[in-house]
Amino acid sequence: GLFDITIYAEGEGNCKDTLKVTQKINIKKDPRAAFEAINILIDGKKNGTIEFDNQSKFANKYYWDFGDGDTSSAKSPIHKYYNSGNYQTTLITYNKYNCVDTIVMDIKVDFFKGLHVPNAMYLGHQDYEVSHFLPKGVGLFKYELTIYDNWGNLIWKTTEIDEQGRPTEAWDGKYKDEYVQQDSYVWKVEAIFKDDSVWIGKEYEPTVYKRSGTVTVIK
Repeated sequence: GLFDITIYAEGEGNCKDTLKVTQKINIKKDPRAAFEAINILIDGKKNGTIEFDNQSKFANKYYWDFGDGDTSSAKSPIHKYYNSGNYQTTLITYNKYNCVDTIVMDIKVDFFKGLHVPNAMYLGHQDYEVSHFLPKGVGLFKYELTIYDNWGNLIWKTTEIDEQGRPTEAWDGKYKDEYVQQDSYVWKVEAIFKDDSVWIGKEYEPTVYKRSGTVTVIK
């Protein structure tokens, strides 16, 4: 606000003088940095996307450091984290006089995680997900799928996942560019999720999990 300024001076012999400044001093409001972090749910599940609700006051410029190497100058950004964990997020606010305020907050990022492995495929079917063998998963950090014939020969392998930890490469039922015979083939999966937990396997019956099984190829 506006303030009157008066200076009082006193010298030797107890002499005094007073001066009142005729122009008021205008004190501007400093910015006040504040924000809230909100998990954005996709299909009701966490996927590492955080909305930062900027609740700062008296500011007109912003700088965000999300703690994972990415930054932003948006007022209320939405940021995607690709790994679970704790991130130290910093918001620096500025007003038009270049006054600064800073707030630092620890953000915990959780992911939905899961992996489902199908048990059959129908070669030549018009539906891609029926004609190919593609496990469905999310939140994977490491992933390896191998397929073997009944004699233990490796016929296909993949480790491909996208940034959301979803398997992206499907087996088309071929070995050395030729479709395999109609039969059951053994699959094995080794997987670690982004929260460092290990996939315990496919549930075959209550409390019974295995990281291997069979896929039936139908022609």
